Amino acid sequence: MTPYLIFQNQIKYAYHNKILILLFWLYFLEFSTVSAQETIMKGKVRDADTGEALPFVNVYLKGTTVGTSTDFKGNYLLRTSNQSDSLVASYVGYFSKARKIKPGVEQVIDFDLKSELIQLDEVVVLSGENPAFPIMREVMKNKKKHDKRSLNSYEFESYNKVEFDIAQLTKNFQKLKLVKKVKAIVDSIGDFSQENGQSYIPIFLSETQSRYYVRNRPELKKEEILKTKITGIGIERQEELAQFTGVSLQEYNFYANWLNILGKDFVSPIAHGWKTFYHYELMDSAMIDGDYCYRIDFEPKVEGDMAFYGYMWITKDQHALKSIEVETGDKINLNFVEDLHIYQELHPTNTAAWLPRTTKIEINLSELLPSFTGFRAKFFIMNRDWKVNARYPPSFYILPMEVKEDAAVNSEDYWDKIRPVPLTQSEVNTIGAINAVKDIPGVKTIADLTRTFQQGYYERGKLDLGPVLYVYAHNNIEGHRFRVGVRTNDFFSKKWVLAGYTAYGTKDQEFKYGAFVDFIPSHKPWTRVFAGYKHDIEQLGSPEESLNERYLFSTAARFGTLASPHRLTQYKVGFERDLLPGITQTLTLKHEAFEPLFPFAYNEENTDNQSILRTDYRNTSMVFETRIAKGENFYISNNYRKRMEAIKAPVVTFRYTLGLGGMLDSDFDYHKFVLGVNQRVNVGLLGTFFYQLEGGFIPSTLPYTLLENHQGNNTIFYNPDASNLMRFGEFASDTYVSLNYRHYFEGFILNRIPLMKRLKWRFVAAASAIYGTLSDENKALVPEFGPSGEPLQPVVSLDEKPYVEVGYGVENVLKVFTFMAFHRVTYADVGNNFGIRMTIAFKP
Repeated sequence: MTPYLIFQNQIKYAYHNKILILLFWLYFLEFSTVSAQETIMKGKVRDADTGEALPFVNVYLKGTTVGTSTDFKGNYLLRTSNQSDSLVASYVGYFSKARKIKPGVEQVIDFDLKSELIQLDEVVVLSGENPAFPIMREVMKNKKKHDKRSLNSYEFESYNKVEFDIAQLTKNFQKLKLVKKVKAIVDSIGDFSQENGQSYIPIFLSETQSRYYVRNRPELKKEEILKTKITGIGIERQEELAQFTGVSLQEYNFYANWLNILGKDFVSPIAHGWKTFYHYELMDSAMIDGDYCYRIDFEPKVEGDMAFYGYMWITKDQHALKSIEVETGDKINLNFVEDLHIYQELHPTNTAAWLPRTTKIEINLSELLPSFTGFRAKFFIMNRDWKVNARYPPSFYILPMEVKEDAAVNSEDYWDKIRPVPLTQSEVNTIGAINAVKDIPGVKTIADLTRTFQQGYYERGKLDLGPVLYVYAHNNIEGHRFRVGVRTNDFFSKKWVLAGYTAYGTKDQEFKYGAFVDFIPSHKPWTRVFAGYKHDIEQLGSPEESLNERYLFSTAARFGTLASPHRLTQYKVGFERDLLPGITQTLTLKHEAFEPLFPFAYNEENTDNQSILRTDYRNTSMVFETRIAKGENFYISNNYRKRMEAIKAPVVTFRYTLGLGGMLDSDFDYHKFVLGVNQRVNVGLLGTFFYQLEGGFIPSTLPYTLLENHQGNNTIFYNPDASNLMRFGEFASDTYVSLNYRHYFEGFILNRIPLMKRLKWRFVAAASAIYGTLSDENKALVPEFGPSGEPLQPVVSLDEKPYVEVGYGVENVLKVFTFMAFHRVTYADVGNNFGIRMTIAFKP
């Protein structure tokens, strides 16, 4: 795993905690600037009239192709051995300017560019009205047709360059022994200085050529990674990483009302309700690429809201967005992000819609912890060869991300031909520096640790050991529990995954074990055949297979007093396949042997119609599951398919379970039906909420251990999928409907309280409600006493009233902690009516 993947996951999926990996990188690299016998030019480019810094100005040696561009603050740095007598600054809407240079020395050359001002055309302005408003009204009027979502489909070829650097180096890092060792190697390679004179450390550089396809009705997307070249520290799987170097994860549409950046929803300057969120000012007009354009500056009305500062150029004739530059202010409630800049130029198609031509992004992260160093990410995207309204069948989009088998190309001749702009000398030095230090033993050790931290497994050759959090637990049944697990990775096979584990309890003195195998015959469409066996201890209301890699919660659930523990011996085989984009079908055949470790029994009629008490049983079932998730995207990591982001559309899951009585001595015939819907919903300045709505129906007579045992939480960690004050296995139902709700208000409430605004805490609210019933037949299966006359654990239904709990709290405490207080609204007299839950997450 590399810093790029971590940062991409932060940009698109805030629910991931992978930014923790950055903390390892920030400990081991630093090098100072070295001056070769070159001509070194640096300086700033400003607007001659306003003094405003100009970003993305082309600065180049006259008569050559050697050059660079200014950053978002107008600064540039150019080092070259080429000969020329002049340096030129050129920018659309401004007159170019040349300055004399002195070869072979370091010098500061600033530019003040004069705007090609045009007399503002007549604009109809109402009495006392802001002059920008009539233009903005026309933008809104024409917004729908200019939006690329108005097209049936579009596609383009994209060149994408990504660079990650360690920046803002602290003295403590420079004193580290490994840093000094790395410094001795890189000092001879080149100079790595920012425009402000501070040194930075490159750790990743990639170039990617891809083809991107979008169909809007219905919404389907596909990116083909045609060619890629990746240079970085800790890279083991270029094919896996290539999935994150394309344009699809950096596609920003300012015509949309909201833009999801770093896992947060920012309101666009041209959103509906624009006057609610922004102040606007009409500044001037200029000719840009043959279009007369108005420049409009904007800033948030409420300081700290998820909105931008910046400006945009609007075409006079069509009132279309020609280009836009945005940045975040320093008061915004966004962790670790010192500044975020996005610049985008758009290109008209042969329809009314406009598509992005050039996008530049720079994100600077401040120190993640005291005495740590900062981080910088830069993206450069240039698109061409646009096609609109081409038709492809839905099956074409079934694999949203496809990396061609021959994608890895390191030939400089090839990249020299397709690059829209050449690499700078600094970028060439970056490649050399990374290659020189990546195999240093200490650096490789840190890379191994970061992968372990991110994946939960420690990789050794073709095997992964873990999950590391499962190594130890302690509970009332097993005493001290020790577990060792292993699985194969994609160095072993691209199609086969073999896994297994063994665990031992010092109190019960029993071994637990499991073995699993996956076979992946196809990635297009995704197809998986799986089988597994395990013999272990589980709890009602907290099956391990339902925790979705929630390693921390699953580990915590193994500690303390286990609720309704039982030995479970399980065999299963199954098949999973994508039928269409966003539609996945899974079939699973399971056979389970249940042996309770708590007071449990149920009534069963024998062949003579006499009731006898049973404590254990066998159960064979077939599970049919259909999952519909429109627009969902995945990436393949170490032979496992993982979801990339929370999508806008509802995710619908239907599950039918058929009990196969008599098959493999199974004791029950039955039916189970479950329908679930979950969704992430953006509600503007009020933040984002998530809901999970589920209903189930079991028209069969079964022991309550096979009914719906509502998921509870006996741990101190917050679980958004559970009722957090309900105990594991506390309630059971055969007919039910449940709702889990959580709302992240971002800074909407606490930003308006002065003290809280300084702390940058964010308010969170949650609620859980379950209404369920239990038939008289199912209640009658549970006797009062067991075979030896011992009292049994009763089954508790929700017939009288629904279970309801509410929660509230704050996230972003010390930037990583979330604390939630929960209250039982109902059933407060039979359980803990108040509790605190927490989570740990590094979120922007």
